[in-house]
Amino acid sequence: MSRDKIVLLLWLNFFGISFGRTDEIFLRHSTTRYDLIEVSMAIWSGFLPRLMECSSKCSQEPNCLSLVYDKFYASCHLFNVIYESDDNGDINYWVLETRSTRWGPKSCTDISKCSGITRDGEFWIYPPAANGKRTKIYCHNMSTEPSHFVTLKNNNSFIIHDETNFLFAYVLNNKCKSSFNPPLKMVEFSKVKVQIEDMLINRTDLTFTTTTGSYKFAYGGTADCNGEDIINTCHHFGKAIINTRGTGLIVDPTLAFGATGFRAKTYGLLRSVDGAEISYGCAGFCGYCGPSRSVRLEHTREFISVAEAKAIVCQY
Repeated sequence: MSRDKIVLLLWLNFFGISFGRTDEIFLRHSTTRYDLIEVSMAIWSGFLPRLMECSSKCSQEPNCLSLVYDKFYASCHLFNVIYESDDNGDINYWVLETRSTRWGPKSCTDISKCSGITRDGEFWIYPPAANGKRTKIYCHNMSTEPSHFVTLKNNNSFIIHDETNFLFAYVLNNKCKSSFNPPLKMVEFSKVKVQIEDMLINRTDLTFTTTTGSYKFAYGGTADCNGEDIINTCHHFGKAIINTRGTGLIVDPTLAFGATGFRAKTYGLLRSVDGAEISYGCAGFCGYCGPSRSVRLEHTREFISVAEAKAIVCQY
């Protein structure tokens, strides 16, 4: 039998009695590392003499999506999620293909249809736009029309200084001030809405936000009206902070940030080595700053424990 693929057609018979069901699973071989999986989160662990027995155990366990089999120790671990693979890993890892009679959900709609769950919450899904990688998503409106959000664990805030905050507006000699007419507009995002088909952030969705002042807020954007970029002595109040650490996702690392307006620019752009944190300021009279194109999320190697979300297995 091929090492790269196992096809199991198992008829569940006990004491000569057939239940009349054929459970067909297709297993694809890959490799991984122990730091990319959680043996303690296995839904079943035990000792079996051969890979075939471990695979059979997976077929009989309706929530099994992947398994690790160690031939030397004859140990078998079954999981209800699909972990990250590593071509250079030294652990043999077997994952169910989507043509099996069970699969990992690709969207919140899949979860709603195959499980009947109507309560919002954190779930593991495997979006094609994320190359089928395990992704933690907050499923919202599960009882009506499911939508997808990413829960942000850290500060994601955007401060706006517009013309209403400027002291002595339209007086040219006073257009650069160390103070402002309060309040500054601000929005803090605790979750961002994601189009699961392409992993693009819906920047103007404010479902899970806290706002101060009225402004047409958008995730990743800011504004400042406290002087042109050529006036180095101006104190600029507009600031953007993006932080996706703890989600397993980052903003597309090739994304640039620009500015429009009178002598406007972004300044002080900082991006962490892992891409999880981005911050920058905005200048102009007035300057409007933000991403140069749509904001797409992509996966990183940051490990997120299975315990942080609910695993659902869909079945025919």
